[in-house]
Amino acid sequence: MNNKKPLSVITDGDKAMRKAIKRIFPNSCHRLCAWHIQRNAFTNVHVKDFTNHFSKCMFMEGIVEEFECAWNDMLEMFNLHGHKWVTDIYAKRSRWAEAYLRGHFFAGMKSTQRCESMNAYLNRFLKTRLKLFEFVKHFDRALSRIRHNEAKAEFETHHSSAVLTTKLYALEKYAGTVFTRQSFLKFRDEMKNAELFFPVSTENHGRYRVHTLTKFRSPDKIWKVCYGNSDRSMKCTCMMFESVGFPCPHMIVVMKIEHLEEIPETCIMKRWSKLAKETVQVHHDNESQSDATNIIRYGALSSMCSRMSYFASQSEKAFKEARCEIQRLTCQMEQLCKNSVEESEREDLKATKHHVRDPIIVKTKGNPGNLKDKFKKPRHCGKCKKVGRTVRKCPEFVNTHNAFINIEDSIEDMGDMPSLLNHNMEGGSRHGTNEFSQNVTMNHFTSGISGASSTYHNQ
Repeated sequence: MNNKKPLSVITDGDKAMRKAIKRIFPNSCHRLCAWHIQRNAFTNVHVKDFTNHFSKCMFMEGIVEEFECAWNDMLEMFNLHGHKWVTDIYAKRSRWAEAYLRGHFFAGMKSTQRCESMNAYLNRFLKTRLKLFEFVKHFDRALSRIRHNEAKAEFETHHSSAVLTTKLYALEKYAGTVFTRQSFLKFRDEMKNAELFFPVSTENHGRYRVHTLTKFRSPDKIWKVCYGNSDRSMKCTCMMFESVGFPCPHMIVVMKIEHLEEIPETCIMKRWSKLAKETVQVHHDNESQSDATNIIRYGALSSMCSRMSYFASQSEKAFKEARCEIQRLTCQMEQLCKNSVEESEREDLKATKHHVRDPIIVKTKGNPGNLKDKFKKPRHCGKCKKVGRTVRKCPEFVNTHNAFINIEDSIEDMGDMPSLLNHNMEGGSRHGTNEFSQNVTMNHFTSGISGASSTYHNQ
């Protein structure tokens, strides 16, 4: 920040930050975040419509006496004289009430939305498990997107003209040539708001004049604008210019009264004008210049050359001269492009030693969990206990299993043997037949087992 202390600071109310700001930046204006205060009001005071009335008092654009009157009316309405949170927040009113913060420059900010929006934006690119080199890469990509949007807005500011919509044609046109695109839109809104105000009286004090203004349907409210005759300086009692940096609607009314066709220089803050970056030195690295920036440059050059091409095409002499100059510039720019590429390659070779890499992996303490994968035990068969086999693919178990299957098939085939014997031996006793059938069955079963065992030994 070029050894400059901030004029104003906005925090969420942290006590440690408040003490640090008071000690390090004693001259800075410390403001509490309006969003956090509104949330605390909704959480601590469970009264219907209290948050709405509290917000009106907080953002009230008036003097301190008006704020105190509105605050007392709110306490009477909701009967909150003895409420602890209301009493504590009232003691801090100089850090959140708009009436006490008038005249301190905050650029229109009332909360910590600037840093919160930046955090939300970076969360779209960054993850918790990113490595160091991946974090740097994603962070640079996020910054490149911001630079691209800023370059696009700057291009639109310098290569586009404002659309005039008000009756103050000269004043609005001059604002379009001075302010940036977004700043011009805000100033035009203030010009439209100026239609609600009209002058009541004018007091001449020699070197300056004081114009008293009032608002439509609010005759009890008045504003005074002091106008300098020599330097055309203005100062309003609303102090919007000191707080935001834009001319207030009351100043615009005085510009109409004084018949000014240009905005006075004392009413233009440089940070909102097109000359804001005139004295700012920005150092860009070759790596940060993305393709989007090149596209913006290409569009800017194309629009600048279109006017020249139009006039060069009107005559033969102008066409030939423009063609020769374009060929000469093309060769010159081509050589510059080659030189810049070679220079960037040389810088890349020099910077290879300083590239960000992953940290060296060291041996961790305790039981290493990946040793089981390195030293796996070989598989054994559950039947023959040999290495490299399984029960399903063991040849010995498969042959034995097939033998028992053949025995079962043979027994099933012999299941009808008793009925056949009874049919052929009709005079025999039942007891003899049963013994014969049992003997035949057992003999066949024994022969089947012996055949299976002989098959097993032969193999």
